[in-house]
Amino acid sequence: MRRLIITNTYYQLIFAIQLRLTFFVNDDISLIVSDHSNNSKIVAERIKQEGLFNNTFYVESLSFLKKEKKFASARQFVDYCLKKETESSNLYLNRLNDLFFDELLVFNVDRYILNIFSTLSFYNKRLSVSHFEEGVLSYNSKLHCIITPKRKIMDFVRKVQGKPQFTKSGENFYCFYPELYKGELSPLKVPLIGNYSETVDIIKKVFNVNLSENDYKEKYIFFTSVYDFEGEHPIGEFELACKIADLVGKDNMLIKIHPRDRRTVYSDNGFKVDKNSNIPWEAIQLTGSFKDKVFLTATSGSVLSGSFMSSDSPRTYYLYELCKIDGNTIAEESRKSIVDLLSNKKTKKIFSNVRIAESLEDIK
Repeated sequence: MRRLIITNTYYQLIFAIQLRLTFFVNDDISLIVSDHSNNSKIVAERIKQEGLFNNTFYVESLSFLKKEKKFASARQFVDYCLKKETESSNLYLNRLNDLFFDELLVFNVDRYILNIFSTLSFYNKRLSVSHFEEGVLSYNSKLHCIITPKRKIMDFVRKVQGKPQFTKSGENFYCFYPELYKGELSPLKVPLIGNYSETVDIIKKVFNVNLSENDYKEKYIFFTSVYDFEGEHPIGEFELACKIADLVGKDNMLIKIHPRDRRTVYSDNGFKVDKNSNIPWEAIQLTGSFKDKVFLTATSGSVLSGSFMSSDSPRTYYLYELCKIDGNTIAEESRKSIVDLLSNKKTKKIFSNVRIAESLEDIK
């Protein structure tokens, strides 16, 4: 089968590598890596050099997606319902020689995905759309919804024209823990990434992971999220980091910057920032032992990777109770996902070392 995988984050990229080496080992797979994470162009080139996928392309789409367009809803209707090719579908697909695919795999569903589906379905009317996870907190995110009222209306127009409909195309949800998924797609279990697997070898190469004995000496590792610069308002994560530093000492604390965070606010204020912050945490944790550390975060899902990928799971504290989450819609969704996850009977054993802190004193 021919499949196209589109990735916007490093977690999605790691998951795509695992899919390639397990489920899709004998298939024709094309990979598109966007510029949504720092240094993604370099990483995409390394993947291409490894020859893991049949095609690997790097696409600069971040500025295109952020660009405010006049009459955006009307343009989306015209692009998706009436056009074979659009500005966004050309951006992603113009270097592919063969546009016949059996399956399109994505995490995010945005206007450009609808346009890509519209273009690809012209070449294969039976094209299916599947999703994959981006960490355990993503399983039941609204981003995985194929069917929405707006899409149903637009698909009615496409149906009248005899065109395939996005709302009828949903197929699989690829994930590590299908028992946690409650959505409309069919969950498929992907094998976990073993510590000495081929996937780990590839990850080390493409992310240039080369740790020394002096890396990660600090006891406390604070994982930042994106909600101080995404959403309706900052949640006060930086201010929380300052309070933690006052409690445990800046020398005993390391800041792991989120890959999408291009700010320098932590280093500008004297924090020790992980020099490997542009490397996905999953790639780092698979190469060493962190069982004696304490992981801290407001809402990041990265801290859970050790709890379901490694037997050496560290103490982990979620600190969102100490932040201003209310009113930041995407942060509220992350908080709900964390609460649902940690209260789920099926995951309590997996995340037995994970706690929700009610005060800073809980972390000592």
